[in-house]
Amino acid sequence: MNMQSNRARWRGIVALTAVSCAAQIGQFGIAFVLYPLALSARGGAPWQLGLVGGALWAGMAAGLLLAPRLIRRHGHGATVGAGLLVSGLALLLSPSLPTSSWVALAFACGLGMGLRWIGNETWLYDILPEKARGRLVGLHETLLGIAAVLGPVLIGWLDAAGSRIFVVAAAFCLLAALPLYLARAYRVPAHADHESASSFAAWLRGLARPGALIAGLGGLMEGALLGLFAAYAGWRGLDTAQAAWLLSAYGAGAMLLQFPLGWLVDHRGLRVGTVVTAVLTAVCAVLLWPGLCNGWTLGALMFVFGGAQAGFLTLGMIAATDGLGGAEMAGEVSRVSLAYSGLSALGAPLVGLLISASSGAALLVFTVIVALLLATLVQRHPQLRSSVAAS
Repeated sequence: MNMQSNRARWRGIVALTAVSCAAQIGQFGIAFVLYPLALSARGGAPWQLGLVGGALWAGMAAGLLLAPRLIRRHGHGATVGAGLLVSGLALLLSPSLPTSSWVALAFACGLGMGLRWIGNETWLYDILPEKARGRLVGLHETLLGIAAVLGPVLIGWLDAAGSRIFVVAAAFCLLAALPLYLARAYRVPAHADHESASSFAAWLRGLARPGALIAGLGGLMEGALLGLFAAYAGWRGLDTAQAAWLLSAYGAGAMLLQFPLGWLVDHRGLRVGTVVTAVLTAVCAVLLWPGLCNGWTLGALMFVFGGAQAGFLTLGMIAATDGLGGAEMAGEVSRVSLAYSGLSALGAPLVGLLISASSGAALLVFTVIVALLLATLVQRHPQLRSSVAAS
């Protein structure tokens, strides 16, 4: 590759990373926290929070399934742009419409994120240099983690019960269109093999692969946490603003701990990194029981908890891009993304029903069980065992 094309490659990487960061703030950092918190502030029951939280993830899964077809027909840029527009409109309409319509609006917001995710990430990952891929993916996830910090901070500042925060979220979606326009500096062709990841049967088969397994079970826990944290906070006697600030600590951990996790995987392997992350998640969930951590220690615990839970997607993406390239890598990224968002969509409504039938403790018990299950499955996974033996 000559110097001019190499500079174009890095311009494309920077522009696409900027698209990810800006869109992630509006579509995920704000929206995925805002809808359940805003509904809770308007008197929503735990099962209703679970439905809205699940709709966000279900919409994302639908977007991930639809994105490959749009990429083949219209290209990556148009697919990303459509995702930004859909999410932006859903966020703008939400505060002026009754909460009974929020399941549909949350689904639309998630749909836009799914379109942006596959359209942008497969484009970006396809132009990354092969060397130090684990660290580069970890760095990218770290930058995306800015959204998980800034989103709850903005919600706590502007108030989840008002309409301004919805407008701010929509503005970030539209802001991402500027670097998207600049990203044309480096184009890649649409991959014909995208459609292999677009069928439900392919998604189910892909759940057995390490990347989909790790990201999927991680998403099951993260979807439950983000969708039902307001109910857990109420069980502990915390108000909406306190819940938002704790989620900002959670987001800070999600942002700052991904690069160290990528370093751990580069030096000790995917299996070790996943088991450590799963055990740490279970320990954090136990310590979140009322009376064990309060004040600044609770914030510090949420910081570690966020890093661990967000780490499962990082680990899944590292597994998905390991030794792959071109269409094969794009298909695997799609499968991992579908597993993550599909199981995330189940986590919130499932735990919402459990909390309605018991208490906020159900969220913690659920997280411990899934984390320990994941650690056990990874220890016994034949592909990971063989990769350790080969190294």
